Amino acid sequence: MHGRPARLLPSIEHKLWSRAKQSMQLTTKSACLALCAILLAGCAPFFSSIGPSRRDIEHSAEKRPLPPIQLIEVNEEVTQRLTAQRSRHLFSEV
Repeated sequence: MHGRPARLLPSIEHKLWSRAKQSMQLTTKSACLALCAILLAGCAPFFSSIGPSRRDIEHSAEKRPLPPIQLIEVNEEVTQRLTAQRSRHLFSEV
C-alpha cells in the first residue's frame, strides 16, 4: 500500500467521473455551437450579395416585357387528347 494511491469508494468515483463527463459534453456542445454561429455569421454578407441588387434591376437599361401566358381550360376533350398522345411502349418495342 505504500506505492499505490488510495482508491476512492466506487460510488464516489463513479459520481465524479459522471460529472466530469457531463461537463466535457457540455463544453464540447457549447464549442460546436459557438463555431457554427461564427461560421454562419461570416457567411451572412456573402448570401446577401449573390445576384444583382434591387437598384441594379430597377435601373437596368433594358426593360423586357413578359411573354404572354396562355390559359387552357382542362376539360374532358383536353384530357382525352393528352391521354392519346401519351402512349406506353414496352422496353422491347423501343
